[in-house]
Order: sequence, then structure tokens, then C-alpha cells
Amino acid sequence: MWITLLTSDIGISAEEEQLVLANVANAQSLEAICASVTNEVRGYVAAQNPLGPEGTIPSELKPAAAAIARLNFLEQIPSKRLITPQREKAAENALALLRDVAKGNFRIVPDAAPAADQPATPSPSISGRQRRDQRCEQDGL
Repeated sequence: MWITLLTSDIGISAEEEQLVLANVANAQSLEAICASVTNEVRGYVAAQNPLGPEGTIPSELKPAAAAIARLNFLEQIPSKRLITPQREKAAENALALLRDVAKGNFRIVPDAAPAADQPATPSPSISGRQRRDQRCEQDGL
């Protein structure tokens, strides 16, 4: 199943978000980070799997995408005081999982129908030989 990564999925408290936005002049918003991480995840997925609808990620990769987005958002503070070892480890594990997805070591369960931007796999059309000439139309044989 393909889902949209939401800001509520990231696991950032309102205080942490306000701290980042207040201390960094040109900080990226959580929405921008989610969009960026969504595109990054889709890039890894596209290496070995068909893509779902635009702007979505596989539900299997939601925790990995959230961990990467969380770290990307919190890294905007120069002091890095909100980045805990657990958050760093989660992001490292998430990137390792995405590399496995790109290599084909972690399979994404496909949806029943391919997305509109992904053409269905063509299958060959095989039929028997058709007879073009009839016996009654032959002269002299």
C-alpha cells in the first residue's frame, strides 16, 4: 500500500519544531522535508520496484522515511543538541534499508494495479496463422 508521508508521522514535538524554526533563519519546514524525503525514498524504490502514485511511498518504508526526515529537520540547528544517538542510529538503519530496497534485497509488496505514470508490463500477443488464400481462389494448381 502506498501512503503519503505526513508531518505528524515524523515524531517531532511542537517545542522541537518551534526551536528549529526560531533559531534558524532559513530553516526548511517539515512539509518541505517530507516532500524531499518522499522523493528520496521513491528514488531508491524505483531501482527495483514499480512506483505507486506520485507523492507517495510504500507503507513498509514509512518508519525509515520518518527517521530520515526527523534527522534532516533537526540537523538544521547548528548546535545539533536535539539529535540523540538513538535518532542518528535510526536514520543510519533507515538508509541501510533503502540501500537494500535499491539492491532488491528488500522487496516492496506491489499494489494490485500499477500507477498511472507506470505503464503496465506488456505481454506478447500470440495467435495462430491465418489463412489468406482459399482453395477456390487459386487458378491452375
